[in-house]
Amino acid sequence: MAIKATINKQIKVRARTVEVGTGVQLTDLSDIDATNLDNGAMLIYDLSQQKFLLTNQINNPDLRIIGGIY
Repeated sequence: MAIKATINKQIKVRARTVEVGTGVQLTDLSDIDATNLDNGAMLIYDLSQQKFLLTNQINNPDLRIIGGIY
């Protein structure tokens, strides 16, 4: 992925090309625990572990899913 930008004001400032290495995956991040990675898994944040967890079961009394008004 490359990001290019040009800002035109009184003084021309140009951003150089920034490239992100190839092959980077979400599970490569240090604050992602992919131990329970499985088909249909969701990403949730665990405050006590200070990490995001991949899981297909959520057992958390603080979770609220609000689907809106129909």
